[in-house]
Amino acid sequence: DMQIIQDFEEYQKSRSAFAQTVAELAARPQNTNDLIAQGVLDELEELLDDPVPSIKMSATVGLARVLSNSEALADEVSKRGLVKVFVKLLSDTGAYEKKVGAFALRSIAKHSEALAQSVFDAKGMEGLHSCLSHDDGSVREIAASALGQLAKYSIEQAQSLNHQGVTQQLVDCMAKEQDSGPKREALAALTEIAKHNESLADSIMDKGAGLYLIKFVSDGNVFIRRQSCACLAQVAKHGSMSASRVPEETIQKLIECIKDPDILVRRNAVTGIREIIKHEEQANK
Repeated sequence: DMQIIQDFEEYQKSRSAFAQTVAELAARPQNTNDLIAQGVLDELEELLDDPVPSIKMSATVGLARVLSNSEALADEVSKRGLVKVFVKLLSDTGAYEKKVGAFALRSIAKHSEALAQSVFDAKGMEGLHSCLSHDDGSVREIAASALGQLAKYSIEQAQSLNHQGVTQQLVDCMAKEQDSGPKREALAALTEIAKHNESLADSIMDKGAGLYLIKFVSDGNVFIRRQSCACLAQVAKHGSMSASRVPEETIQKLIECIKDPDILVRRNAVTGIREIIKHEEQANK
């Protein structure tokens, strides 16, 4: 019957239009509270498993954008067991699906240690880890960014990244990466890992990060310079910049950064120099 076919087509069109509209509205943070008040989670939850892939993806993007701006909604998503829905996308064959999944996980993990743990519990770290070796640079970039959020809150969570080989892969990604996006996010994630304690900072340096961090403080990209100086500062804070681990020209390179036109590069460089000198003085006492 043509009428039945038409009715179903109309229903599909309306689901598609709704999911796309919400995704567009959710791109503006000022719409977050209104979307939540209208019950956005209830409306989108059933579309997360829609048989039409484009509707499913629009719904996931829309929800991930709202989650990024609302810790309360992220808590609710975690309570409803929806984190695993996003983790499942990481094993999809399509690059776009992997990106959307990683974006959703980052949007949840960023808010708190408990929410980051919900991503670990749903095996999200393993999925993100595998995305670090994907052919598509934008998949590697968002995966590294999400892993940085998983490393942010606690020593235990950062250590589990280290034990699972993620830290080594982030160092490799930073060192060999041609695209500036994944390189920047790998550096940012390493900075989050290094900040926690001496043993994590040591492990980053022992995995060969030192030479590259020094090289990248004079990179042509300002974000790479900022992040390299920030990472060096965090490593230096724990006294992990011992002569055996970093080249002698480290301080000299950081001093050159004080002339950088970017204030954050200058500030991070000054912090790094101060920490290295402080630890050297303590060692020589």
